[in-house]
Amino acid sequence: MALQVRTWHVFSILASCVIVGMLFLYSQENYKESVIRRQMSMKRLIKKSGQGDDTDKKENQAKTIAKRPSADSLSMGVNFYLLADSIDYTTAKKRGLDQLSLQSEPWISSEDIVMYDVSGSCLYLKRDFERPVKQIDIRGTPFVITADGQPCRLGAFWTFGSSFSTPENASVIHTPVGSDCKDLLSIELLSSQWNGNAGEDETDRLITDALKREGKLHSGITCSLDDVEVISNKEHSRVRYTYTLKNVDSDDLYVLDPEKMHLDDFHSLQNGIVVIYGADDHHYPVYQPDDKKYVRSVPWNQISPDWFVLLRSGQSMTRTVELANVYPSIKAGRYECLFGFGSPEFSHGATGAVTKEQRLRKDGRIWIGQLHLKSFINIE
Repeated sequence: MALQVRTWHVFSILASCVIVGMLFLYSQENYKESVIRRQMSMKRLIKKSGQGDDTDKKENQAKTIAKRPSADSLSMGVNFYLLADSIDYTTAKKRGLDQLSLQSEPWISSEDIVMYDVSGSCLYLKRDFERPVKQIDIRGTPFVITADGQPCRLGAFWTFGSSFSTPENASVIHTPVGSDCKDLLSIELLSSQWNGNAGEDETDRLITDALKREGKLHSGITCSLDDVEVISNKEHSRVRYTYTLKNVDSDDLYVLDPEKMHLDDFHSLQNGIVVIYGADDHHYPVYQPDDKKYVRSVPWNQISPDWFVLLRSGQSMTRTVELANVYPSIKAGRYECLFGFGSPEFSHGATGAVTKEQRLRKDGRIWIGQLHLKSFINIE
């Protein structure tokens, strides 16, 4: 009988513990629900008072980021991705880079890239470039450049037929690409290319580090406008200018040499010096050579391989060129002088008249690109 009482006593104690535990868990669940209800009520209250924007923004950002490919799924190196959403460049820029959803595969992958020449703003590809979208939005069709799995720069396809201005300080691909060199793409990947001497920013370093690691970053050439001299009479002005090229690339490079070509051919390709009056004021008037007076020895879209001289890595070349009787009479004053040195017919959207067969030589390659220089002079 005593054994039965002790057994029943133990059983009663265990049952009591179970009941107490269940009541505790129930109270905890009720407490959690009450906390959640209070939080939701607080959110609604804050939202009504206009103080919940940051919280909602963070929640929406988290949802948007969840739609994007993760850093692990993005390819290493430098890659170009279209957006998963059909939006224009202006809308994409307003959203911000971290709010954009990307397609799962790049339209230009790191494997497609041979190299990028910073001085020429020219991307060399293993295959011919094909525009990945059929129609370009008049406000630009956006894409995202990634470096080692990190989205770092918003770019845009832009059509010459657009009534909207081309965005400044952006990686823009102009279409249509007016060249037979479909393996070249004219694009400024780095902010230092449009900011001049401002230097690299953090995004630039991400891109250049990814290209350097794979041996795909090339420096190309530098150019300096050393001197500009203007001699005027009542009818015409003669402009003489001196420039220096330096090969800062690891490759040996061929560049146009005015001493190896007819000067009219050189002038028509480089457009000479543009002289702008009132450099400190209204930039008016503008004096530039009359290109109608140039007589090309070959059609405009053709070149001669004999026009180029080889610059070894680290080598410099200085040339003085004179433009006679192609300017109107330039009056005295302070002027800004602009000069562009480039490869034949290279401009926005066009990668030039140099074919791939002409560009690649056994002892070097023809440099492709366009450099823009300026200096200031006083004419007395």
